[in-house]
This record gives sequence, C-alpha cells and structure tokens, in this order.
Amino acid sequence: MDDDRVLRVCSPQMSLSPENTYGGGIFHLKLLEALADRGVPCLIPLAFRPEYEARENWDVHVIPVQRTYKLGVLVSTFVFFFDLLWLWYVVRRRFDILRVTDPYYVGPAALIFRWFTGIPLVANVFHIEETERFRNAVARYVCRRCDAVVVTSHFSKSQVSRLFGLDPDRVFVTYGGTTDLKRAAATKDEAKRALGLSGRTVLGFVGALSERKNPGYALEVFADLYRRDASRRFLIVGSDAPGQEPLLPRLKARAVELGVGDAVHFMGRVPTDRKALCLAAMDLFLFPSLLEGFGLAVVEAMACGAPAAVSDRGSLPEVVTHNVDGLVLDLNDRQKFADEMHALLGDKKRLAAMGDAASRNVRERFSWDGCAAAAEEIHRQVIGGAEHAKPALAVVLNAGDGVETMRREGQLARFRDHYVRRWAEVFGAISVFGYTPEREKIADGVRYVPGRRNWPGPLYGLAMPFLHRHLFRRADVIRLMHAGAGLPALMGSFLWRKPLVATYGYRYGEFMRKKNRPWYACFVGAVSYLVLKRASAVIVTTPALEVFVRAQVGPEKIVLIPNGVDDAFFEIKRRGSRKKKTALFVGRLTRQKNLGMLFEALAPIGAGVRLVVVGDGEERAKLETHAARLELNVEFRGTVPHEQIPAVYAEADLFVLPSLIEGHPKALLEAMAAGLPCVGSRVEGIADVLRDEQTGLLADPTAEAFGAAVARLLDDRPLAVDLGRRAREDATERYRLEKSLDAEVALLSRIGGLA
Repeated sequence: MDDDRVLRVCSPQMSLSPENTYGGGIFHLKLLEALADRGVPCLIPLAFRPEYEARENWDVHVIPVQRTYKLGVLVSTFVFFFDLLWLWYVVRRRFDILRVTDPYYVGPAALIFRWFTGIPLVANVFHIEETERFRNAVARYVCRRCDAVVVTSHFSKSQVSRLFGLDPDRVFVTYGGTTDLKRAAATKDEAKRALGLSGRTVLGFVGALSERKNPGYALEVFADLYRRDASRRFLIVGSDAPGQEPLLPRLKARAVELGVGDAVHFMGRVPTDRKALCLAAMDLFLFPSLLEGFGLAVVEAMACGAPAAVSDRGSLPEVVTHNVDGLVLDLNDRQKFADEMHALLGDKKRLAAMGDAASRNVRERFSWDGCAAAAEEIHRQVIGGAEHAKPALAVVLNAGDGVETMRREGQLARFRDHYVRRWAEVFGAISVFGYTPEREKIADGVRYVPGRRNWPGPLYGLAMPFLHRHLFRRADVIRLMHAGAGLPALMGSFLWRKPLVATYGYRYGEFMRKKNRPWYACFVGAVSYLVLKRASAVIVTTPALEVFVRAQVGPEKIVLIPNGVDDAFFEIKRRGSRKKKTALFVGRLTRQKNLGMLFEALAPIGAGVRLVVVGDGEERAKLETHAARLELNVEFRGTVPHEQIPAVYAEADLFVLPSLIEGHPKALLEAMAAGLPCVGSRVEGIADVLRDEQTGLLADPTAEAFGAAVARLLDDRPLAVDLGRRAREDATERYRLEKSLDAEVALLSRIGGLA
C-alpha cells in the first residue's frame, strides 16, 4: 500500500484513565497517545469507564455502559460488537485496521465484526497465564484468526507461538516505552524527605498484589536485607488484584511475623504523582515476578534512576542487563538473591552508576514514539499483505454436488483438467465449496471445502458462508456454477461485498416443476432471481436463456458463454456398419430425462436396435422394470469414468436425448463432437444446440414422433453419416471448450479487477 497514506486505527477500550493500575492498560493508553501524536486518527469505542482526557486525533465514542457489575466476556462482546456495527454501518465511521487490547474481553466482538466487514484485525497479548484455561481458550481462538498478533517481548512471542499454535511470522514484538512521570521532587533526598524516609535506604515494589507478581517473595528477601541493616525500608505500592483472593492482609501479617512490620510501608493504590514520588525515593527496585510480558513498572522505576533487581523469569531479562543497569537473579536461590542485593546496596558508587545506566538505557531503548512507529509498520504490513495477496476465487458447486458426485457422474476430470487449470492461470488461491463430506485434493493450489457429514443439504448451504467465512471474505470473486443453488454464494457476496459471477444454465423453477417438485421450484426460482439481481455478471449458455435473463436484469451484465466440449478428446474413429444398431443415452436417470417415453418409442423397432444407458439416478430401478416389461434390449452401464467415455461413444451409431427440458446439455455436445448423429426432443435447451435436419433431428417428446426420428436414422445411413459429420463440425466451431474457458477467464479477471 501507499507508504504516505495515513492509516485509520480503531481500538476499543475499557479504560483510558492514566490512573490505570494495570500495565496493559497503561501500555494501550500511551500507545494511542503516541499514535495520535504521530498524526494517526484513532477511533476509540470506550465502555465501562467512560472518563478520559480529550486529545487531538482521538475520536472517542463513549458507550453508555458503566462498569457497575462484574464484567464478563459475554457482556463485553455484546457491548463492543454492536457498537462497532453501529459505528461502521450507521454512523459510517471508516477505519483501516482494528486493534484489540485484550483478545479475551474485546477479541470476540472484534472477530465477529471482522467476519462481517473483512477489516484486518490485530490483537495484543502480553503474556499467557497457563492456569487460566477458559480465558486462554478464548484468546487462542481469537489470535489464530487475527491477521497479526503483537506482543511486548521475545519471551511472549515464544510463549504465544508455542501455546496458541501460531506461526511465529505472524507474531510481532513491540516493546513498550518509558512513562514520563511528573517528578514530585527534584532529588532522591527530597523525595525521601517528602515520604518521611530521610536517611533511609529505600527499596520498592510497584504492581498489583497478585501471586504472579510474587510480592511475598519480595517481602522474604527484604526481611533478610533488613536483618543485615535496620536502616532499610521497603515501599510496597499497589492494591489487591481484582477478582483474586486478597493478598494484602496476608502480606501485612507476614511482615509482622518476619519482624519487619515497621520497616515495610504498604502504600496501597496511589495516584500517578504519588507513584512518581515513591519511585523517585527508591534506591533499588525489587521485582521478583513469576511472569511478565514486558514489565512496565520495572521500566518506570529504571527511568526514575533506580536500578532493578528482577527475577530471571518471563521478559524481565530482556529489560534489565545483569550488572549493568540492575540484577537478574535466580528465583530458586533466595539466599543468593538477597546476598547480591545486599552487596549492591553496600557499594554506593556501583549503585549510583547502575542507577544512571538504568535511566539512560531504558530511555534509549524504550520510547512510546518508537512503540507507535513499530505499530504503524505492523499495520502497514498487515494491510499491504491483504492488498497484495494472491487473488483468490471461491467456487460454489451445485446443491448436493461434490468431488464424489462429480467422479460418479464422470465430470471430475473435466472440472479439474479444464476449468480448474484455466482458473489457476489468474487466481493464486482457489477454494471449491461442495456438499459431500469427503476430504480430497483436487489439484495443486486448489482447496476442496467439503460439506458436513449428516447435515441436510439446505441447512449446510445456509450455513456455508458462515462456517467458511474467512475463505469467502478472502475471495476476490465468487463463482457460482448454478444460479438455482445460489443461496450460499448470494449470502457470501452480500455479507462481504464480493463480486458474484453466476451461470444461469437453465430455467431452474421450470426445471423443478418438470421433476414434479412444485414447492422446490418456487424456492429455486426465487433464489435464482435474487442471484440475477445481485450478480456482477451472469453467464448464460444459450441465446434463449439470454432473452429470458435480459427481461429480468437488462443486457449490461449478461455474457453468452456456451458450455464447451473438448473436441480433440472426443475425436474418435467410427466403426463400420453393424447389423444391430446401437443407440446411446448419457445422463442422469431422472424423471426430467424422459427415458420412459424413449422406451415406448423404441418398442416398435424391437430387436433392430440396442440401447446403451450410461448414468445413474433415482429412476434406475423403475426404468429397468419398464425396459424388461417392454422386452427391450437395454444395457444399463451405470456411471462410466470420464476417460472411458469416448470409447462408449465409439460403440454407438446414434445418440438420443429425449428430455422434457435441458439447459445446455454437455452430453449432447460430446456426442456431436464424437461425430454421432443425434435425435433430441424439440424442447428448450436441446433445440438451442441441434439444428433440425442440419446437425441432427428434433422430434416432439412423444413416443410416436421420437420413435419415427430414431427409425429414420437407423434406416437412412447416408443421412446419419452426413448429420454426424455436420454435428462434429458444428461442435468444433461453436462449442470448443478452450474458447468458452477463454471467455470465462477474461470475465472473471475483469469482474475481480485483475485485468
């Protein structure tokens, strides 16, 4: 994307208070301030704690929900999701990236919103407490679906990648900055005097009183140090962590037990200026935390000139350099922890040098402007990656179809070797959505998305765009193979504003009425009408369908692309004349194909003709019984693999298609390409392909008329040969598959903005 373009960031927040006691809350407040200072517009939905200080480039939308009850993930998800929808769709506040501060409380709402809009999503994670299983499960689900995850240390990157199963390339490190606390005193001595600690050696701890921060360990270490020098005092700044068992009463009782009750000052939660005074008074900061994602309190203390004695856990070794600006000590050896601190406190020159190094180093390494610059770069990478990703195509098959269905009907090879191959010339990622549950690879670079086992087809079609929303949202174009089965594609196109290209291959409502399914005919008729209205382009396969569709949507979006046939594949060598002639039918055995009428038409011809039926379907058993009753010579072969179909055509003397209605029948095109004389019903679809007396014979779909046409071809061999030759020429000239695919690929490229 354009590097000069100003990015607009949306970052939902539960607090913008500078008095936030959580390091994560301070991190996001300071980051948003720094982004605004860099000229980045920040839209901030704010709920639960609505107080904030206005700032240039901040657009704060206060949600009128107070935090007067225990906050849960369901409540925060509801509040933030509907506010984001309101801002985007009603108020029409636009932004380029959505950044969540907490993948647990805010992440689910942002993720659902992303499903609707496709806005890139970035989540912040500071660290993972492995005991919080439910919280981690929610955060893991959100982070796996984010475009990027931002952490505040390399330790956190390793932890998040390992425990959440994330690709490390999608996890970015941005350190926090030093907070410029207003100095309450000019010197350390003045700060101590203000706190009533003149002449004392002051150690300090700042943070929420939780087991993770390990204040009990700090108290034990201080007791050891106090026994060696009773002039030492310990400031513990912070209150009990909400939602956890109170720790303060136990700490106070333990201080008394250790004999340091008068030497430990429990300051509680203090305002920012008071915290600054405490930090300024400290000679050494003590922070034996068990787990930190960054350690903002440590950085603040070091910025105020206090070297830090920290544990060797989490991110703290990344912040403090041992024996340079502090001490990094092993928690497993508490005695050594205290010994090293005692040695440092006893060497005033070394202590002062470390304090100077601490102040200098953190200000050089950690700044909020640097953090904001890194965040901007991550945002640009995420947005640029989305903009420059390989173009993607989503292909929705007909209702009930899938890999197994196409294989059974002999269409899989055609679909894979021709359609998919040509689509891959334009699209780097292709997803094919089917209804059958098998998991199978179609081709390299193609993802077959199977249906759900035991799910009814209509239910799965309705759920498809939600179950696989990331693929629909990722697509540059949605390709619908049959408009009558367009509900999933229609919803996906509408929800994520994707261009839709649909094939209108036959009149779907009329087709279902011919199959004696009147209620379903109404449904598919309505769906296909909505598809026509929504589609960016409609492929029609015959001139008759072009006229029909034009009456509903106008000519501007209609493209006539007939079904094609691989004429080279079906170029076969004809056999000589045979005593018993063979008629061939290829197709599904359904009521619409009208095979019962064909049997009645062939009955008067009797033993003079053999009928080969290739295909399967719900009418097969009924048709077998009917053929036996009429004493016809009929061979039901079932489904034949696509690669064997030319040999089947080579056996035949003529092709018959007695259907009540067709779209643009591929089997008829194949028979023509094979040079077979054809007899077809004089109905829509067939009459658009066969030209009567020129490339085949058309007959009314009655036993008498159809039988007469078949008998004519059987009796007049010169006519049959001539019609077969002309059929082959017509198929080669008008219906070459590569020509049709050229037109389709050009159309998809144009609609997808790729041409």
